[in-house]
This record gives sequence, structure tokens and C-alpha cells, in this order.
Amino acid sequence: MRTKTLAAVLLLVGAPLLCSPGQTVNFERGSRIVFSSDMGGNADIYLLTRNQLTRLTDDPATDEWPVPDPKGEAILFTSNRSGNFDIYLMNLASREVKRLTSDSRDEVSPSWSSDGSSAYFDREVKKGSWQTTKLDIDSGGLSPLFPDPPYKSTIVAFESRRGDEVYFTAKVFLGWLVAKFNKTSGAYAELAKRGSCRPKPSPDGALVAYVSHED
Repeated sequence: MRTKTLAAVLLLVGAPLLCSPGQTVNFERGSRIVFSSDMGGNADIYLLTRNQLTRLTDDPATDEWPVPDPKGEAILFTSNRSGNFDIYLMNLASREVKRLTSDSRDEVSPSWSSDGSSAYFDREVKKGSWQTTKLDIDSGGLSPLFPDPPYKSTIVAFESRRGDEVYFTAKVFLGWLVAKFNKTSGAYAELAKRGSCRPKPSPDGALVAYVSHED
């Protein structure tokens, strides 16, 4: 499928830092928004509906990067409540929280596979180098999401709703750029020039929004 791209241009000093693993606001299907904010004095997760704002986490640690599952029943988020940043799962109905990772390295920027069976997240494999990892929600099994990627680092992956392509940010010489991986063919393609990052496909797969830094 031919995909168009839509750039959100940032004219900010130091904007390339936004391409590093960080924070986002996510929209669920319907009329709910889940996001992270320090409005309560600490970075926690909130759920906003048309008539109500609900605080989902209340921990002295940093809770951020909430991402709803395809059915809107649970969220993934990252927190350093156990020391370093790990990936957590929250059931929105019961508010039960489950820790999914426990590595001594930071694990951040989670997202979901299109069928909700797996979580994707970024793991710092060595100083300044990140790998996108796949975690099976039921078994807890871990594996690299991208086989032999031609990039030093891969971060902030989002899968298309059809599940055939994964959009991500790739580390290249002196910068970052937007790329995609075709799960069927195994091919990589670069979608935008250096200075772009954080791609996210539209629900129908026709558009990809991303951040772009321009001098």
C-alpha cells in the first residue's frame, strides 16, 4: 500500500532530542485519552473522558508513556518505580498493575502489536544504543523485533493496524530518521530524511504522522 506522510515540524533549539525515547499522549477508540502529566506534583498516568479526569497511577516514581491496547481494555506504560525504567501493564477495569520486565537496563517507549498479543519496547543494549524488543504478553518470551536491522539503534515502534508493517525511528550517522519494516518481505525502507522521528500510522494505514526538525 502506498503511504503518505504528514510531518509535525518543530522549530525548537535542541529538538533532535525529541527523537530519543520519551513521552507521548495516546488516543483510544471512542472518547477517551490516556496521558502522562505532572499536574499532581509527580509524573503519573491519567485517563480523560468527556466528563471526567481520572488519575490511574499515584506512585512517587515516574510513570509515563501510556499506550492503550487495540481493544481499549488495558494500557502499557513505563515506570522507574523499581529503580530503573521497566514496562508495566494495567487493566483499566480493575486497575491491577503487572510488571512485565525486570532487566537492569532501562526499558521504555512501549507499544502494542496489532492483535494485542505482544508488546514492543526499547531496551538500551549498551550506552547510547537501543534495540526494539518484542515481548509475548502471555508467555513473557523476549526477542528482537527487527532481524539484523541496518541501523545502530531502533526506537519508538508502532505497528500498522493490519499488522504487516512496523514504523519506527532509526539511528543513522549524525541523526535519526523515520523508517518502516515489512514483516512479510523483511525489507526496510526509509520514509523521511535525517532529522525526522516518532512515526505513527493512521488507523487506515493511508497516512503516517511524524516529528520533523528543520533548521
